[in-house]
Amino acid sequence: MNNRTAAVIITIIAVFLCGCPGLIGLCWGSAALIDYAAGFGIFASDPNTYLGYILGGLCGGFVLIAITVIVSFFVLRKKKGIPPTPNEPIPPTI
Repeated sequence: MNNRTAAVIITIIAVFLCGCPGLIGLCWGSAALIDYAAGFGIFASDPNTYLGYILGGLCGGFVLIAITVIVSFFVLRKKKGIPPTPNEPIPPTI
């Protein structure tokens, strides 16, 4: 992007819309995994529900964080521009 301010704003929006829910999903999946491994039964009593919480939280969190990283990379990177051509004529070959 040519406008750096717009790039920063897009990055901040991506962090709030994808990064924060991704971190929450990772925390939820990790907590469900620990609860299932310890056998407390706080989140659910069915093993299939635990599997959904664990896989949904961890995989969904990783996907959302990956989206944030990819959007930030493509928006904030500096693109290589075409070098300006001089107005001088090309010298003749020998």
